[in-house]
Amino acid sequence: MAPTLKDFFYEITYGKDDTRFTDGELERYYSPYIITKMLSTDYDFIMLADLLNNMSIDNKTHFLFLMHILPKKELRLPYFPRKTKCDNLNAIMEYYNISDTKALEYLDILTPEQIKVVRKCLNNGGREK
Repeated sequence: MAPTLKDFFYEITYGKDDTRFTDGELERYYSPYIITKMLSTDYDFIMLADLLNNMSIDNKTHFLFLMHILPKKELRLPYFPRKTKCDNLNAIMEYYNISDTKALEYLDILTPEQIKVVRKCLNNGGREK
C-alpha cells in the first residue's frame, strides 16, 4: 500500500525510522510543501518551516533533515480534512460537472439523503463503504 502524508509526518515527528520508505516512495508520494505546511501549525517549528521554504532540496534530503533535526514529539494534525466530506465533494463535482468551490456550496445545500442518491448514481460497481 502506498504511504500517505500521515505516515511520513508520523515518521518525521515520532517514529524516527528512516528505513521504512524506499527512495522511490519518497520521490513519488512525499510532498515537502505539505509537510512543511503541517509543521508550521506548531508554534515551536514556525522558524524551521520558514527556513525550509527558502531551501531547494530533494524529497529524500528534506525528509531526512526533518527526521533528524526535530525532537521526538507526537503532534496533532489539524490539516487533514475528514474523508467523508472529501469523498462527497468529489462525487458532487463529478455528478454535476462543477468546480470544487461550487461543489463546496452544493455540499452545504444538499441533504445527506440527496448526497446518497448522487453517490449511488455514480456507483460503478465494487464494494460499498
